[in-house]
Amino acid sequence: MGDDDTHFGGAQIQRRDVLRTGATVAGGVGVLGASGVGQSVGGSAAGAGETYRFLWQNLWLLNGIVGNDTDIAKPALQERASEFGDRLAGSDIDVAALCEVFSSEQRETIREPVERAVDYEIGPPAEFEKSSGLYTLALGGPEIVAMERTEFDADGYEPRDADAWAKKGVLYTRLDFGAGQVDLFTTHLLAGGGIPYVDLNPFSDPPTPAEYRADQLAELRAFVQSVEADHDPDNRVPTVVAGDFNVGAGGGEYGKLTAVRDDLGLADAWLGYAGGPGGTNRTAITDGCAFEPAESPPSYCDGGAGGDRIDYVFVEPTRPSHASRLSIEAIKRRVFCRQLAPPDQFYADDAEERPNYLTDHVGLELDWTLTPR
Repeated sequence: MGDDDTHFGGAQIQRRDVLRTGATVAGGVGVLGASGVGQSVGGSAAGAGETYRFLWQNLWLLNGIVGNDTDIAKPALQERASEFGDRLAGSDIDVAALCEVFSSEQRETIREPVERAVDYEIGPPAEFEKSSGLYTLALGGPEIVAMERTEFDADGYEPRDADAWAKKGVLYTRLDFGAGQVDLFTTHLLAGGGIPYVDLNPFSDPPTPAEYRADQLAELRAFVQSVEADHDPDNRVPTVVAGDFNVGAGGGEYGKLTAVRDDLGLADAWLGYAGGPGGTNRTAITDGCAFEPAESPPSYCDGGAGGDRIDYVFVEPTRPSHASRLSIEAIKRRVFCRQLAPPDQFYADDAEERPNYLTDHVGLELDWTLTPR
């Protein structure tokens, strides 16, 4: 398949008909689940719901700018894509929302070992540049029943910003879980920089990466509002927005991010159901994530204040109009260690050709329950 591959509404999908052990919601109150969290977004429900596992993950699979032979390409691309596919196949993840998966070869490598039925969609495609890198997979239970995508107009400055060469934007998928539906939006905002740049034009004054991100946030808000107006005018379906926003929590740009979050009527899942610093960038892996390699995988960060929180999952609280209630049972930070070196080493070698982790981001793993109302 090319970069415009698309596949949703597969007939082979079989919906999950049993609850994850210990995670239920009854009578409008979040019952303590296996995670010990058991908090809910709000509202009331009749009867028990079904619980599903969701992962947001930046996979760090940049294979150059236009071709594959540039210094910006990351190491061990296909090897890491293959290993992630194996991890996904052996997991109980129901929805994997990914970014920085740029090529059709990478996407197929990730899907290939998954024996469960797979529904999937990609973000804005590209012929000669990089695609958006957005890639959402529904595994074995949920079905993707609608899709929209948009490319950012504010795409960065190509002589300076490596990711300006990608078709960054937003991917919308409506996920049907049987017990209810979720409108999922995923995005990846500009990081900026990355290209050795000398501006020979004294009159050139491009926007800064921060200014581009502010414009992208405005485009994200407009796209979510437009899609919801078209697909869900009566607000029957809860909304989730997940992404790598490249905006640190508490930093100078954080106010713009939270303003868009609030305009969309969403809540920060990490703040609501976990708390703490919650770093998700590379520093958070080696300096802010305590886990026991002998007990891995899966590996979860139990604490640590290292790194910056730049990945977020925003969830819409239950509204009276919603057909089902979305309750968050747990949210954890997950890392994918390859165990090639001690956990405090990001690379297993001095040449930095063998990453000790599958990616340079911490993932956000949520257990959520959908309960018909």
